[in-house]
Amino acid sequence: MTSALYGRMAVGRCVKTDFGFVGCYEDVLSELHERCSGRPYCSIRVPDTELDSTDPCHVDLKSYLHATYSCITGQYQSFLIGFVHWRT
Repeated sequence: MTSALYGRMAVGRCVKTDFGFVGCYEDVLSELHERCSGRPYCSIRVPDTELDSTDPCHVDLKSYLHATYSCITGQYQSFLIGFVHWRT
């Protein structure tokens, strides 16, 4: 994860006019990093109880998640551990 903001960052489809409440958000990068980084797949449903608990905006505004990420190629390593049996 490279960035993650939760709130109402801009006027858009759901909010047509800024009445002084737009631009409210909370940086939730650490929460998303914990849930998503290093995994081959990540899904977060919004609304999300944990993200909603940050309470970034006025109660009448619905918050949304704006996140960016960068995929990196992983490496697969296989280890074979053998056992040696000794007879005396």
